[in-house]
Amino acid sequence: MRPYDSTSCEAATGGRDCPRHHHYTAPAQVRQIEPGVGEWPAELLADMTAPPSQLWVKSAGGDLAAMAAEAVVVTGSRASSSCGDHVAGELAAGLAQAGHVISNGGSFGIDTAAVRAALAVGGRVLLVLSGGVDVAYPRAHQDLFEQVLHHQGMLVSSTAPHAAPTRAGMAARAELAAALCRGVVIVEAAARSGALILADHADTMNRPLAAVPGPLTNCRSTGTHHLIKTGQAQLIEDANDITDVI
Repeated sequence: MRPYDSTSCEAATGGRDCPRHHHYTAPAQVRQIEPGVGEWPAELLADMTAPPSQLWVKSAGGDLAAMAAEAVVVTGSRASSSCGDHVAGELAAGLAQAGHVISNGGSFGIDTAAVRAALAVGGRVLLVLSGGVDVAYPRAHQDLFEQVLHHQGMLVSSTAPHAAPTRAGMAARAELAAALCRGVVIVEAAARSGALILADHADTMNRPLAAVPGPLTNCRSTGTHHLIKTGQAQLIEDANDITDVI
């Protein structure tokens, strides 16, 4: 593996977005897993159009296949409303207390609300990242990622360590997140939200898909309403509804 050159990165970015500034520390190890390894989630990845040939995981223990088999993605708008954050938190907490692993990409907004709520009730979290598992992105979530690892959670990516997130990596993350779960819940999503890309992957892979309705005046509900109206997603109101769906 080619070593990371922090000097060239800082020269190119002025130090603002260099992965070196996003690194976090936690009592966890990075490991590479491939098909044939016991924790390789072969059954789930088989539903992908082009499954990755390898994955990188960071955790202090645990089994990726076992976590993914119990994971429910709770995601939505990065520019979420306070109501959306509250709903995402309630859903994630309820699912975590029922024994489910909460999964998403660890982004701002709905992702953050769901992760924090799951951790608050002692739940486990599986974060599917677009960059390397040793790179905290967004960098403001360094502490949050550490909390995930300290609470028996796991970070996973199809991108090699040290790599910063890219557009291609983000596209791959959406499909991988949809594969590594039992179902997907979209809390808020605008008409062109990235969460809808994940929803489309979930639909293609026959993962149960649920969406939360919102006010007609809220543009962040346009995408979730579309999923419900077209029959892609089932309307849900609480964690019990999600359990019934998955």
